[in-house]
Amino acid sequence: VRDMGHFIIHVSAMFHNQPDTLLTGDVFGEMIRPEYTTLDANSFVGLGFFLRRSDEKFYFCNAGANKGYSSVFAIYPGQKSGFAILTNRDNAFDVIDEISHEITKTYDFPKTSFD
Repeated sequence: VRDMGHFIIHVSAMFHNQPDTLLTGDVFGEMIRPEYTTLDANSFVGLGFFLRRSDEKFYFCNAGANKGYSSVFAIYPGQKSGFAILTNRDNAFDVIDEISHEITKTYDFPKTSFD
């Protein structure tokens, strides 16, 4: 979780054009450049991120799973914040959605969905 937290901090810093030792501006630009849009006009896919706009708030997110492991992260650069959820369960996105709903409600983040 600590590594994901550090990554969230570095991505948020790059979004605000703050110098960063982990990511260069060119790399970050490639990561957030839309590669293709999804069915939703407010969502597109960058290099390693899903990028979404909800209620005029922009955020990055990604989810992944392997046997016995599921995780997500979301980064809200406008609020200089984010969260990561890691589980030791196969296909835990029902639980992850419940947890992320509580986080987004508590901190006034745009609602996320990882299923």
